[in-house]
Amino acid sequence: KNQNSKKFPPFTKNQASSVATEMYLQTLMDFIPIHVVLASIIVLFISYVSIRKYLKSMSTSLDKKSTPKRQIPKVILWTAPRCVSTAFERAIIEIPNGKIFHEPFSIPYYFGEQRVSTRYANEDSNGSTYESTATELTKPYEDDENIDFVFSKDMAYYITQYKPHYYYSYLLSTILRSNSSSNSSFHHTFLIRRPDKVVASLYKASIDTELTGWDSFDPKEIGFDDLYLIYQRCLQLGYDNLVIIDADDLLKDPKKILKLYCDNVGLKYSDSITTWKPGQVEAFKLWDGWHDAVINSSGFKLRTKEEVERKEKKLKLYQDNV
Repeated sequence: KNQNSKKFPPFTKNQASSVATEMYLQTLMDFIPIHVVLASIIVLFISYVSIRKYLKSMSTSLDKKSTPKRQIPKVILWTAPRCVSTAFERAIIEIPNGKIFHEPFSIPYYFGEQRVSTRYANEDSNGSTYESTATELTKPYEDDENIDFVFSKDMAYYITQYKPHYYYSYLLSTILRSNSSSNSSFHHTFLIRRPDKVVASLYKASIDTELTGWDSFDPKEIGFDDLYLIYQRCLQLGYDNLVIIDADDLLKDPKKILKLYCDNVGLKYSDSITTWKPGQVEAFKLWDGWHDAVINSSGFKLRTKEEVERKEKKLKLYQDNV
């Protein structure tokens, strides 16, 4: 109102707000120590950064939930000894990008803290357990882009003889369940063979100390009753996608049988998997001597009618003499 004072144009709304803010901050500075103001600014900045990180993580989490998780085939082949199962497994190894387990439950059965067999009783436990083996088998391998399927070959008696009537039943209904709607679902399959052929071959290998290191035959390791227990339990649980292969059919026409198998369980078949380069497989080393025929072979060999008849005569002769 002083007529001698310099006249200024009126403030705009934004200018007035800015001036008011500056005046308010100046007033605060007059009454609040500078270190308190700085501390407040730091706290506000940290809060701002934390909120941004939280919102970003929420956004990432929502994106993951909206993206379907990759599903891959997971297959278990249950069998008994001397059923041509290692040759079958060797063919599956030829399929690219597989996570292959070679008799994983044999480790706790023979060498672990809960070992069932006394064959290696003089050796210290390697610390493995049935629980740790199941955990390894059921890891989320679908998260690894380099793995397209999981395949495990195992003897049925490894799990049926541990806590009989309980553990294998629990294992099949929970950890190794077969449920097509679940990404952790396992496809249960079976490889069988004529018991007379199995027992003759198993007996011969079990007392061949030079070949296998074993010096006695144990009927509990025949495994056919155990194989049937697992099959029955799968039926009781309603698993209707079971696959059963006869080893004799496999040997007669490996390409046909392997293709049918792969088509049923979701594996990528090609005729090339029926042949392989001779040589040791890392997973086979534990059972030195038991897999020599496969290690030294280059694939499945079709047998002529004469060869089959000759094998039958040799088997009968062996059975008559033992």
